[in-house]
Amino acid sequence: MKENIKNISVILGIMLISSVIVLLLLTICIWKMDGGANFLSAGVIAAYIISSLIGGCLIGKAMGSQKFLWGLFIGFLYFMFLLLLGIAMMHIDLKQHTQIIGSAFICSISGMVGGMFSKGK
Repeated sequence: MKENIKNISVILGIMLISSVIVLLLLTICIWKMDGGANFLSAGVIAAYIISSLIGGCLIGKAMGSQKFLWGLFIGFLYFMFLLLLGIAMMHIDLKQHTQIIGSAFICSISGMVGGMFSKGK
């Protein structure tokens, strides 16, 4: 059990680092190419997908069995972490943000797909 918690914590950290890298690249692209709001929205969604795919692959490899469920779990956990971080930092009201459900699906499904494509132990 302790090993699973350690694996999940490390994988969440890797997912957050990959998100930061993707968002930094997005920032540079927007700055150099003068991208608009659509470009920004697509880039944020890409960051969700890439990070969740990476997390799903890593958790699937670490756990070995039921990889798609572990991928789904890590994707949803990643979404919940980002949601709670956003609430804590921005003091947002969730009633006004309808895209939250879509973001939860994007992270969860991407994590599941990553878990399905991962190699076993």
